[in-house]
Amino acid sequence: MILSKEQNHWELIYSNQSHVDLSWYQSVPKTSLELINQYASSKENKIIDIGCGESFLADSLIDQGYKNLTLLDLSSKALQNVQQRLKDASHVPLNIIGDVLRVDLESNKYDIWHDRACFHFLIKEEDIHKYLEKALHALSDEGKVILSTFAIDGPERCSNLPVHRHNQESIKKIFGKHFLIDLSFLENHRTPRGKLQSFNFFVLKKKNK
Repeated sequence: MILSKEQNHWELIYSNQSHVDLSWYQSVPKTSLELINQYASSKENKIIDIGCGESFLADSLIDQGYKNLTLLDLSSKALQNVQQRLKDASHVPLNIIGDVLRVDLESNKYDIWHDRACFHFLIKEEDIHKYLEKALHALSDEGKVILSTFAIDGPERCSNLPVHRHNQESIKKIFGKHFLIDLSFLENHRTPRGKLQSFNFFVLKKKNK
């Protein structure tokens, strides 16, 4: 199989580095868990984790009794590592290898679309628009987007790639036609090397049709 440039980049990241050394590593994704628990209506909610990498979010959600999880990432290596880690609960996550901009997702399926630090890698306006279309297509009418990105004073690059830093104004400009910002706040993430990175978290609700 011929990998795209983007896929090859992330395959190398997850093949050559331990997940505990990556800047976005969290042993417990506390904020994401709190937000999912706050906005999920039941443990049966269908949750998709966009750009999940080797995140421990799936482990924590399974431990809390969530039953319908989808993990999406460009890196097959990352997903294989997660699947191996969760081998005793391998029936729960559905792993998808693919680009969120191009993968086929079922219409009106997901109750929660979670994205911690994937969206800010989208630089081109056309890619941002495709992402919005994918979220609109895949989310149920009552679906929520839980999104975190580098804040305006956050890093300008990550994993040797440029990023698009966001604030409430930029998120409203992109999502505002179809979503309301129900919650937003700033959080500092400390990397395994001790550096602080400034993130903005957002919870977006679909507007009533």
